[in-house]
Amino acid sequence: MHTDLVPRAVGVATRLRKAHQLRAFEHAASEFVRLLGTIPDCAADEVSNTDLMAVQQLAEGVIDQIETRLAAGQAPAARQQLLAGTVYEISRLLEEVHTWRRHYHMRRAR
Repeated sequence: MHTDLVPRAVGVATRLRKAHQLRAFEHAASEFVRLLGTIPDCAADEVSNTDLMAVQQLAEGVIDQIETRLAAGQAPAARQQLLAGTVYEISRLLEEVHTWRRHYHMRRAR
């Protein structure tokens, strides 16, 4: 199912980085959030540790891009608030993925 996880994440992160218009930027950020949200629905053997490390790095880059856009202050306050919420959502989902992975490693060790 997620054999294409990293290429998809790279594609979304690249679109976000290259987005000049706020709407395209927000769309890519939302798509990245949705992609992260699908990881815990996978079987543990569908996503490798290498894949997860790559997605983690991409997520950190996405967060950096969002924070840079927020610091520029070019969006209306309501949209800035939504983008800030996206940063928190990405962080929350990364923690959820970490917990999911740890859970599967514990079950395998038994």
